Amino acid sequence: MQWHGSDVLTAQQNIISGNFTRKYIDASRSFTDAPWLLDELLRLKIDANILHFKSVELKNKSAPFLSKDVLTYLSKGKELFYGYKSIVKLATEFKDTTFHVVGTDGLNLNAPHNIKFYGWVDQIRLEELMDLAPIYLRFCEHDGYSLSVLQALANGNYVIYNNAMPFVNFAATEDSLKLELNKIQKSLTVTNGQRNNQANSFLLEFHQAKIVLENYSKVLTQTESN
Repeated sequence: MQWHGSDVLTAQQNIISGNFTRKYIDASRSFTDAPWLLDELLRLKIDANILHFKSVELKNKSAPFLSKDVLTYLSKGKELFYGYKSIVKLATEFKDTTFHVVGTDGLNLNAPHNIKFYGWVDQIRLEELMDLAPIYLRFCEHDGYSLSVLQALANGNYVIYNNAMPFVNFAATEDSLKLELNKIQKSLTVTNGQRNNQANSFLLEFHQAKIVLENYSKVLTQTESN
């Protein structure tokens, strides 16, 4: 059984409401790819292990970034859950930075002039925006092991994330969010827009499609033999 961010959140809510059936979970092998979700599962007395589910293609781009813009994702109808208020505060303070938002069209949202909404975009357009905006921001109330964070790292972007994982700039609070954004923007000035390739070895070791499938196959084989 795979556990992602929304799965664990739902389990927490169901346990509180008394609407939680444990017998099927206890009869299964549980896996998650996020260390913080593993901690949450163990607190719920759900025995689980780490297994990476997600794969990305390393882009190996060398062209420098030409801006210091920020890209983020907000699910339409769930903008507040995905950190919209924090993004508005950030955009209000960083007035010369454009914040590109995919996932929602911004309808009925009161936004500063430097927040630009795109709505749903396909993978080609998303990669174009990742090339335009060197900094990817993810600041959700609760999250799993985000594929978009891995995609941004694979594209050579700098990532600010409120979950601690390798090769991201960790920011748990709005104050640290400002500090990390300022730090990255200053670094982009010093390096003339150099891409972030620090995560390449990590992505090749754990998030190549071949590696993910091989590890997943091993686990399934072990499950069948038990």
